[in-house]
Amino acid sequence: MASLQYRSLTEPDSFRLILLQPASSHEQDLQCTLEYTTISYCDREIIDHYTALSYVWGDPSRQGLIYVDEAPVIITATLDAALRDLRDSRRILRIWADALCINQADLAERSSQVELMGQIYSTAHHTVIHLGSSKADETLLKAIPSNTSGSISNNASEGEIIQTAETTILKLPWFGRVWIFQELLLSHDPWVQCAGIRARWTQLCGILLRRNQANRSKELQVLSDMNSARSVHGQKLLRHLIARRGLGATDPRDMIYAHLGIAADVEALQKYVKVDYEATCAKIYTDTARYLLGDIDLETLFHLAGDTDGGHKVEGLPSWAPDWSVPSAGLLPIYKNNTVATKLFKYGEQHFVFIKGAPPVYASLSYEADSISSLSLPLPTSETFDPVSRDEYHQAVNDLVAFYSSGSGVWWSGDEYGQQRHINLKGREAQHDALRQILYKEWLFLMSEDIINMSLVPTDEDLHMHAEFLKGFEPWLEERRKQEIITVGSESDGIESLMYSYLLKGARVRENALTGRRLAITSSGRLGIVPKRAQKGDSVVFLAGSLAGYILRRFSDGSGQNRENEIKESITRENLEEEDGNRKKVLSNLTQKTVTHSALIGECHVEGEVGWTLREARPQSVFALG
Repeated sequence: MASLQYRSLTEPDSFRLILLQPASSHEQDLQCTLEYTTISYCDREIIDHYTALSYVWGDPSRQGLIYVDEAPVIITATLDAALRDLRDSRRILRIWADALCINQADLAERSSQVELMGQIYSTAHHTVIHLGSSKADETLLKAIPSNTSGSISNNASEGEIIQTAETTILKLPWFGRVWIFQELLLSHDPWVQCAGIRARWTQLCGILLRRNQANRSKELQVLSDMNSARSVHGQKLLRHLIARRGLGATDPRDMIYAHLGIAADVEALQKYVKVDYEATCAKIYTDTARYLLGDIDLETLFHLAGDTDGGHKVEGLPSWAPDWSVPSAGLLPIYKNNTVATKLFKYGEQHFVFIKGAPPVYASLSYEADSISSLSLPLPTSETFDPVSRDEYHQAVNDLVAFYSSGSGVWWSGDEYGQQRHINLKGREAQHDALRQILYKEWLFLMSEDIINMSLVPTDEDLHMHAEFLKGFEPWLEERRKQEIITVGSESDGIESLMYSYLLKGARVRENALTGRRLAITSSGRLGIVPKRAQKGDSVVFLAGSLAGYILRRFSDGSGQNRENEIKESITRENLEEEDGNRKKVLSNLTQKTVTHSALIGECHVEGEVGWTLREARPQSVFALG
């Protein structure tokens, strides 16, 4: 089979089109020629417009054939089907299709053409979104109005169309691919096509989204979000990445590249990231993380890095950089009890430094607060627990809420360095204790019985660790029961407040910081919330500039003292080049600390621990996150 011979693209905005030849039958061989042109020329053209094609590449083992300038070229079956469905019986059709119009074997050209893709779609007179050749989807599109009246064709009811769409067309792979978002947003006049039938995007959405549905299906909500984004501009890269994290992309680098054409902050971003298919995915994601750290806080970036069920998939990616190729685990940001401490050290960005290497290192002034001694099984979404079986518990919760509201208010203990909220009991201690005993008994049952039954085939190691956890959890509950603290309601604090809301009736999936994480007993006997991937022996560390704690796992990179010296030398070099006096002082201070190599596992909260309080001076060191 002949390989396609391309001529070089000579202008900054040069690109290719295919001139798809007409055919009298659908089965006739696909024939086309290549046309070399520029975006600026096409933008001024008023007669011969081109159509951009948006489709899913699909399984590369399923193939079709097209003759390009009379040479046979293998294409994917999805492109073959799209071109056959688009082909006219009498007229030549000018089409831009990435697989044919970009020399995929030339990485430099591929990089430059990807940078132009936003302009290619916005300059096209039409964009056709080809979803496949299913007869069921074709029938659905036939029912979409093709006139200005908005009336539904084929005697199909609106409800029937919506129900059919939810189970057919909206489940197609196109709606889960990362590139299509840019293609849709930048297209002037997008059409949706199945087999030989097409309908305008606006008409499709007009029918499927006409009803103001409070509880739309997941499929309809995706469609609604995509349609709304067409009228909303100016969203930054991070917003797009969070919304589309883990979507389908043949090349994981495209998770970043596919959003460069629509991100409002692309000019600042391009100082860190440019389209380059010779760069590794790890480098692209790391450079993106470095850019984001200048735009968002440390806690947000590290939350995104730890928000996965199974860790990173991209080889060579440092633990502190988010892996955008894997879906979010749906974790909420970790709980931070800001009522415990009020006077804190304030640290800025000058307390960390990046060290080049493999992987790049984030080195930060830090201190270790504790370590993990034992772990519970992961906590599932609270929807998996039957609320009916907890009638006594829920009654006790209601009674406690009424108890607190009818009392004499709250009082605070502590001083300017930290405070704790308490409830005025005034002779009602026995009633308060009896109600709270019901709560703590239920929480113990939850952790000792329910969670084991709900776990998906726990290993013997997990069950053993959970048994060790329960040995510390029961004494912790008993100790907390003796304290005059608010346990439920909006004024409750700490882990009790999370456990209260976790078992609240009607709580929705993933609306609690406990969901998807584990409870842990620390070496000092305190209770904590830690990532699912945490292990016994992991460290609880506070990094300068963050009130959240982090679970870090020590490791040896094999280079020992050499790597530590390299980190300190890099800090020294930055110190010599730095003009800011405060930063020079901080960098000099970093070189005097011990260096601990660690991997970021995720956020954590340990009861009673708030980072960087002024009262306690902690031994500080440099944690180097690789």
